[in-house]
Amino acid sequence: MATTKRSTNRPPAEALVAGDRDLLELMIQVGQNYQQTNRCDQELFTMLALDAKGLTNRQLTPENAAALLSNAAQGVNAKLAAMDASWTQH
Repeated sequence: MATTKRSTNRPPAEALVAGDRDLLELMIQVGQNYQQTNRCDQELFTMLALDAKGLTNRQLTPENAAALLSNAAQGVNAKLAAMDASWTQH
């Protein structure tokens, strides 16, 4: 009966499981760090945008929000109308 010889270059299965667990923990930590960085970036960009609109210290009232959305919608509608006009001319 032939016996299979275990390769000496291969770590035991327990070591692979522990290595996989370490890799998984590292991946989770990287993902959590990425999420935290994104939250900080979002906070920063929100502050910059509000400051650019003259609303410092995150004092965005419902009226301010409605006005900002209205202005943005008007800008988009104007661009769409200009695009439509250029298409009908050609």
